Amino acid sequence: MEGDWMSAPTAPAQEPDQVTYSQADLRLKVAQAKKLHRASISDSDRASQRRAQRDELIVQLRAEDPATWTYARLGNELGCSPELIALIMRKSAESAQLAEKPEDQQTA
Repeated sequence: MEGDWMSAPTAPAQEPDQVTYSQADLRLKVAQAKKLHRASISDSDRASQRRAQRDELIVQLRAEDPATWTYARLGNELGCSPELIALIMRKSAESAQLAEKPEDQQTA
């Protein structure tokens, strides 16, 4: 039934637009993707190093004057939550405990 709302419209058969790339174009795309991948890894490593430096400074501030450098104040000064400061401190304490244990107890 022509014009029936249940029937799918029929379109004339057409060849889809095909884009062909030369081997040089493909190699260029691969090289660009590889460069971006390496940059993303580098950025990730750099971010990890910066977080470690930040964490170390936070631990140092808390150790020097915990009454002044409360979790809330550090969070406010750094623009993060006090919960993040607590997490950093807990991670630091756990790392210190592991460093104090003899090697044979660390794997148990």
